[in-house]
Amino acid sequence: MAGRILGVRVVAVLAVFQRLSVVVASEAEDSYELLHEDSWCLEAPLLDFGNGGVNPTVLSDAECQAVCTNDPSCGVYMFGYQPTAACFRCATYPKCTEGGWYSDGDVNVYTRIRAVPDTPAWIGNCFVLLAEPMEVAPFPDDAVARMRRYFLDNLNINGTGRMTASPGAVPALRGCCAGGYNWDWVRDGALSLSTLLDLEGWAVSTVGAEAPVTHAVVKQILEAYTNWVSELQRMGGNQTAPDGTLSIAFGEPKWSIADGTPYPGTWCRPQTDGPPLRALTLMKFAGSGLITEAMEKHLWTLITFDLDWLANGTGVAMESCDLWEESRDANHFWNRVVMRAALEQGSRTASQMGDNERALRYQRAWQEFIGDPIQDHMEATADGNFITECPLSDSKEQSADCIKYEKTIDGAVILALVHSGVLGVVKDGAGVAVSDVVATTVLVYNEAFCNLYPVNEQDTSAGVPGVLYGRYLKDEYGGGNPWQLISAALANLMYL
Repeated sequence: MAGRILGVRVVAVLAVFQRLSVVVASEAEDSYELLHEDSWCLEAPLLDFGNGGVNPTVLSDAECQAVCTNDPSCGVYMFGYQPTAACFRCATYPKCTEGGWYSDGDVNVYTRIRAVPDTPAWIGNCFVLLAEPMEVAPFPDDAVARMRRYFLDNLNINGTGRMTASPGAVPALRGCCAGGYNWDWVRDGALSLSTLLDLEGWAVSTVGAEAPVTHAVVKQILEAYTNWVSELQRMGGNQTAPDGTLSIAFGEPKWSIADGTPYPGTWCRPQTDGPPLRALTLMKFAGSGLITEAMEKHLWTLITFDLDWLANGTGVAMESCDLWEESRDANHFWNRVVMRAALEQGSRTASQMGDNERALRYQRAWQEFIGDPIQDHMEATADGNFITECPLSDSKEQSADCIKYEKTIDGAVILALVHSGVLGVVKDGAGVAVSDVVATTVLVYNEAFCNLYPVNEQDTSAGVPGVLYGRYLKDEYGGGNPWQLISAALANLMYL
């Protein structure tokens, strides 16, 4: 089944990418290649022809092509119709290495870009395939073991069950925050421990000479984490956030590793993805075969602490900070997806525990309060619908922050599709990774980040496979750059 799903998914993605691949334009008399449709170049200004323009005789693609053919310096020409000005457009360039897409959705309006073969050209979506499958793994065993050691070094600090996001200096913070990233984030801890549970039993968990992820290691770290969650819930359940509206057990994002107290400074609060992620990790631990019956009952108490809060609908509807702790909205795709995943899994786990009342309550909660998160997070393009982090751009529910940061294209969507267990999140909707909407999402994001970062264009021009993703298009943190964790999540999405 896994092989079949992977095959279908990759085919679906490739089918969408192919729409923007370079193809030979059969109608072109001089073997020009069609590079892009509904697009523009930044190499030179457009020249408007027709209706009183500079050259009213250039009114067709063929005539524009002739202009390029007769110009020894021309390697690329662009032709299209501009409806607002009621004129045709024809422009010629030596090359086209930077550009973008129009969003009108009509490939017959605006421009088509054609080029003489082998002309330096703007790649578009940076989707370059390996010439052939790799014969050996990209990392040797000792490198895998070293990465595994770094990972384990950040978990269960001093036996507390807490983890550190980063023990060293973080220059991008520019001195803004005491302690840097050496704090326990609820989100990071839950995701890290979930990954640790996934590693146990895989070949990659023991290759190399150091830091093996064994049954005993996983059990020790997860038991310490369980104790920390119990402490956090017990302490946080009796304290409210600075604004007095929410127990810090549900909305506080980060905690002191040394003494387990909440971060005292100003931060983006609340962050409501912590409880569902925490519950998902503990449910995975409960089903791992690593625990006793008594531990299973204890875990269920901790799990229901978080899921009961979600099921009452308050947390779902609450305005929350996003994954990047910068913008606020009551309907971030990341938050909604992990909440639904937790309630769905919670309903199944409750049935297994014989807690039929909660099984029904959790099921009704995600159906009533969340539904299909994709349906109100889809934007339309000429290539189909893609998934956004914030609600639809024309939605009255969209917050000022979503508009300010332009969260239409956001790497949090890729992370949501991976970390929520996407194949079980939206079984009755369009949210599985074999669907057109996921394939189109990757296409649109590829195009956006391909043209945002020079390193992507340079690698693609050199034939280097892969696309580096960033957080979102207007990201200014550390100057705005690709992020390894999002790029890795994109690769992970291909192999769910």
